[in-house]
Amino acid sequence: MSETATDAGTASVDPSIRRGTLVPVTPVLSICILVLEHAALALDCLDALRRPGASPPGTELVVVANGTPPDQLDSLVAHDDVVLVVNELNLGFGAGCNQAASVARASLLVFLNDDSTVEE
Repeated sequence: MSETATDAGTASVDPSIRRGTLVPVTPVLSICILVLEHAALALDCLDALRRPGASPPGTELVVVANGTPPDQLDSLVAHDDVVLVVNELNLGFGAGCNQAASVARASLLVFLNDDSTVEE
């Protein structure tokens, strides 16, 4: 990741993006989840989304690790059905959501907190 200067003179972080091989190429829905410090919360949320009936077929899972500590990232990288955006710094909730939206491929977006669970 690198920092680049913007016209306003502030620095912006160029995120690292990893698109797993099991992520749908043309998803019908993108579910976007931000993670801050505790990847376990997001992993529970992802597990809930993977349950039968929890999300429609062809759903893309986009996770933004927003300043998540490196020791927490390993558990997120291991999931090949996730688009993982890694920011070294916490860019804030709004910027993280905008990043998720910018890499999402579906025209329909759902934003969830990392501690959310879904039911059928």
